[in-house]
Amino acid sequence: MRKYLVVAILVCSGWLAIAQQPSAPTLGSGKGTLTVQPAQPGTNHGIGLTWTAPSNCSGCTYNAYRGTSTGAENYTSPVNTSPITTTTFLDQTGTAGTTYYYTVTAKNGTIEGVPSNEASASYPTVPGSPSGLAATPQ
Repeated sequence: MRKYLVVAILVCSGWLAIAQQPSAPTLGSGKGTLTVQPAQPGTNHGIGLTWTAPSNCSGCTYNAYRGTSTGAENYTSPVNTSPITTTTFLDQTGTAGTTYYYTVTAKNGTIEGVPSNEASASYPTVPGSPSGLAATPQ
């Protein structure tokens, strides 16, 4: 069931009614903490995002946005290629050694809420292979 706020305003020529869509979801407290996943050859690595779901949005999906400097997230193109349905996301599309700045938004259908706080982390660098390995009988 959708709830609408109706506001009536008295203007010189009569009453004007304005219908407003339900409020957009906002992320709750404790949002935007980042964890960096281990960088190991042959395993998933990247920057892991975790956040707290907003209390005013059951069934929300989420979008993650990133930029390479603070406040410069690209809000026209989320990092995720499909809606995020949990409160975690692993970004595996970065460049090793680059620091990224992230925000997350909650979506309730077509209504997208305001961004979370910003959090940052450096994309992990997978170490190179050791060299000069020798085996000798003992």
